[in-house]
Amino acid sequence: MQRLMDAGLRLGRHADEAALRVAIVDETAALLGAQRVLLVLSSDGARATIAGSQLPKAERAEALLLAVTPWLDEARACGASRLRHGPEGAALSAQRSCLVAPLVGPHGQLGCLYADTDGAHGRFEDGDLEVQAMLASQAAVALANLRRVAALQAEAEKRAAAEQSAWTAQRATAEVLQAIGASMSDPGPVFDKIVECCETLFDSLGTSLFLVDESGLLAVERTHVTASGLEHYGRDTVAALEAGIRSVFPMPVRDTVSAINFETGEALDYRDTLNDPQVPLSVRRVAQRIGTYSLLNVPLLWEGRGIGSIAVSRDIALAYSPTQGFSPQEHVLLRTFADQAVIAIQHARLFKETQEA
Repeated sequence: MQRLMDAGLRLGRHADEAALRVAIVDETAALLGAQRVLLVLSSDGARATIAGSQLPKAERAEALLLAVTPWLDEARACGASRLRHGPEGAALSAQRSCLVAPLVGPHGQLGCLYADTDGAHGRFEDGDLEVQAMLASQAAVALANLRRVAALQAEAEKRAAAEQSAWTAQRATAEVLQAIGASMSDPGPVFDKIVECCETLFDSLGTSLFLVDESGLLAVERTHVTASGLEHYGRDTVAALEAGIRSVFPMPVRDTVSAINFETGEALDYRDTLNDPQVPLSVRRVAQRIGTYSLLNVPLLWEGRGIGSIAVSRDIALAYSPTQGFSPQEHVLLRTFADQAVIAIQHARLFKETQEA
């Protein structure tokens, strides 16, 4: 009994779930003298999987799990341990003793602990059933505690990352405002700072800034491929793409994705530019040349009129969700940069008008 109590203490000392699973199997084999041990875990109705095992050589854990799954399902359903001997009618030395105990944590079922031994090797009795049940209870507590600690750590890390991200974004927008104050007559340095901040804050392939020129055409003001973009596409592809962009711009706004931005006043987030049926033809043609990517396009609006746009692209493998390439926070951040670009443009316009006056 003392060994059983100490087993609970030993299990509780593990800070790593993989190591804890191994320890559960080892403690079960040692306490019961079992020939075979299976630790089977499942959660949230998911399919049960083997988390640990100890078997005689040449035997497979998967085959044993298949054979005893009905017993495991029964134990999970009733929440009680079971002892079986079989086959019925055979000599004791020819029977196998099987123990199944559910692992029940504070918030529900975690799985099952199975152990057996052949008659020639030994025989389990009711006392062994009690040991198995207590050990399963200790294992469930240890697993639940470890997962709770891991969940708390993950949540703390998530909050810390979010706070760091928010602080970095605030610093970036402050840097853009400083650039606006330092360059009242020329928005160019502000555009450069915005592109620089986009590379820092967005896990992206590139950023482009477009403006409607005096003739009403949409022109490329800035286009920049990030270090990740260069690595992803290669320099030759990037050079060809940039040359292609320069060759077709300026172009009528109606032929660009910005036309939709100007009409709706909203950001456009395309997770899959090659296969999303809503993607405009001009964007899909680029994806056909270089492969699919995610795109966030935000309008620059002045007094309700579209005067330009900012586009950020990223590898589809880094998309925020199955339907969005970018997170809501990234939408807000790029809109902030778009608003700051508009401020810089209007400051430069007013400065020019004042100088002329």
